[in-house]
Amino acid sequence: MHFVPESAGFFHIFESVSNKRVRCDCTNEVLKELAALAFEKRVVVTGEITEDVRGRPKSVRVAKYRVLDRENLPQVEDLLGIYATGDSTSG
Repeated sequence: MHFVPESAGFFHIFESVSNKRVRCDCTNEVLKELAALAFEKRVVVTGEITEDVRGRPKSVRVAKYRVLDRENLPQVEDLLGIYATGDSTSG
């Protein structure tokens, strides 16, 4: 994910699987912290997700974030379940 600051209160990340832009709403305090700590780094954000009609992430109300260093990037196992839709027939 790439960090792209927009203005106070939100920023955009690029989702690593689809490379689609996802809006992240947050407090000004979180925005300032991320601008200082995560510029041009990979981040993981968690929170309430809004999805588009196809079930892809559209926006996240950021509850927590984690800045990743190059040595600790997520592994495939960490990504399992990201697109879980509740459909028991989807594998």
